[in-house]
Amino acid sequence: MHQTATALSLIATLILVPVATGGPIANVSISDVEVSPAAPAPGETVRFTATAQNLEGNSGFKINSVVIRGVELTSYGRTSEPGVLAPGTSLDIPVTAMFDTSGTKELRMTIYGRDKVTGDKLQIRYPVHLKVKERHPQIGINTNDSVAGVMSHGEVTVANGLGTEMSNIEVRINGEDVHVSDNKVVKPSINESGSVTIPFQFRPNTSGTQQLTARVRYVVGSNGTRTTTQTTTIEPEPLRDKVYIDTTAVGDGTSRALQVTISNGANAPISDMVLSARSDNASFQRAFINNIPASSSKQVRLNATLEESRANATVTADYELGTSARQVNTTTEIRSSPSSIVLSGIDVAPQGNRIQISGSASNIGRTIANGVLVRVPDTQTVTPVAPNRDYFVGTVPGGDFASFEVYARTEENVTAIPVEVSYVVESDRKTKQIFIPLGSQKSLQATPDSTAENDQGILFAAFSGGVIIVLFIATMIYRYRTNSRKARV
Repeated sequence: MHQTATALSLIATLILVPVATGGPIANVSISDVEVSPAAPAPGETVRFTATAQNLEGNSGFKINSVVIRGVELTSYGRTSEPGVLAPGTSLDIPVTAMFDTSGTKELRMTIYGRDKVTGDKLQIRYPVHLKVKERHPQIGINTNDSVAGVMSHGEVTVANGLGTEMSNIEVRINGEDVHVSDNKVVKPSINESGSVTIPFQFRPNTSGTQQLTARVRYVVGSNGTRTTTQTTTIEPEPLRDKVYIDTTAVGDGTSRALQVTISNGANAPISDMVLSARSDNASFQRAFINNIPASSSKQVRLNATLEESRANATVTADYELGTSARQVNTTTEIRSSPSSIVLSGIDVAPQGNRIQISGSASNIGRTIANGVLVRVPDTQTVTPVAPNRDYFVGTVPGGDFASFEVYARTEENVTAIPVEVSYVVESDRKTKQIFIPLGSQKSLQATPDSTAENDQGILFAAFSGGVIIVLFIATMIYRYRTNSRKARV
């Protein structure tokens, strides 16, 4: 923009000290004064460019100096010996000045010179009206919801609306009772109409109303350093610690584990968590969790090694919330369920002079049972016999079963037969023995005769009984017919 004379009141005033001469004298005037920038800021260098003219046919004019003064005669800038103004020519004369305060400035540009022919001294004045304004880039501060004692995030945006490039930008963020990490950032430049956004982290030390201030120092062109600030208000909440853990036993057989759910009900993220479990008869892996945001949860698996079939454990979570270390724990129970073979569905059936024992070898655990063997132990009163003195079942998966069949003979007055089952669990062979009651059944003894002879005796007894039954039925039929004839006679 240009500050130019637009009225007669702005016409330059020529002060001439005449001398007696018959020749032409200088006739010099100021036709215009250009001001840049048109609306400077305090501390900014302002360039005043005066256009001086000497009319045609006049003598030359030597310019000694050009001065910018206020109405109170305060000098703000001066240029010395800018040149000679020949007849019929013009000359642009720059003068720079700087103003420390804002406001309207009533100024006067004065040219001091001498007529080249007569030597007369001349002063040409030109009034200049200038407004000095506080002009700075726009600054915006944005912050997320903050919590006392917890690091939060924010951004400072510097937008250049000065119409020229900014350089050597320094941004500092501070707050009373607020800690700001890496609070100083330097940027080399911001283009005309450009902007830059600077992230920062801050931690309010207390809850309630707090303030954050961004101070921006910068340079425009060759001018001096300018400074501007922007302040925003934050309302940190009090820190609430609401962290819960819940456990569930998972896995099969001896491969057991605790599935732990960590729920963060606090109003801030939790970090650097160490999750562990302690038990007198079990050991557990540990887990490390870097961060769990507020109002969220995470599941972690702690693998377990049980020394017994069940164990009571205390699960502990150590973590950081804000600037302090916290802890929460809970107790739980975990049980192993390895393979366990039981004999079920037992059926006892006499077969001649031996007893058949059949049923199922059932795995009530969750792991595979290997090498399952069912047999009748050889004792003083019970003897395993063919065809199955023992029965190799083999492998029984968890929750499954397999059939078996063994045989035995007993001495007199035996009321129960022992049956033994053995199997392998996790490389360890386990053995169980049960007694199967015989009730009121008579004992079945081996005789000096062979099994075949005993079977023949049984067959003979069955044949004799059949003959007697046939004879009995025939006698009854004969008597019925005889009685019928007598009744008709």
